[in-house]
Amino acid sequence: MKNSIILLFFFGMITVTSAQFDFGVKVGFNLSKATQGKPSDESPIAIAPMLAYHFGISSEYTFTDNLAVAGDFLYSVKGERLVPNKNTDRFDIVEPFSTRFEYHYIAVPLSLKYKIGNFGISGGAEFSYLLNTFVAENDLGYTAVDDFFFDGFDLGILGGIDYRFDKLAIGLRFIRGLKDESGLLFTDENGVPLTGISTFHETLQLSAAYFFL
Repeated sequence: MKNSIILLFFFGMITVTSAQFDFGVKVGFNLSKATQGKPSDESPIAIAPMLAYHFGISSEYTFTDNLAVAGDFLYSVKGERLVPNKNTDRFDIVEPFSTRFEYHYIAVPLSLKYKIGNFGISGGAEFSYLLNTFVAENDLGYTAVDDFFFDGFDLGILGGIDYRFDKLAIGLRFIRGLKDESGLLFTDENGVPLTGISTFHETLQLSAAYFFL
């Protein structure tokens, strides 16, 4: 099922980009975290951002001198780190730790772009499908997590800016997930919720794209 969905996305993007103009490759960094408000000061756990990466293909179809539609097909890694909350009085009962959650997606961001010279301002949506989830504690190695606990599809809204140097483009965009990716809830030894974590991802992406066409 996963392979069929991936192939469908891939061939769909190839069909669109082959018929319409700018087509190239993209690579960059993701700085992401899960959010559901600020964790309580009573919780010994805090959520910290995680640095990861994305890469794939990029396309753009220009309607006029100022208006274009842009689309990417990316392998994108998002996630967050759970670390001790240094603001809580309960910090002394928690041993130092760092737990890293990685969510590996196939992502298809689509946006409408307004161009001002070489600058572009864009807004749109990102559709993504979760391939795998990994967890690493204290950087000791990754363990795969059963997909049963995580929702396969995600939907987000995005906004960004970019600058075009002939065939090279540098872009920065922000993506806010709209779907809760997990039903997981962290609790203490008495079953009392600690952070109420719901993984609505917020991601800042810095990308470089090179267009062949």
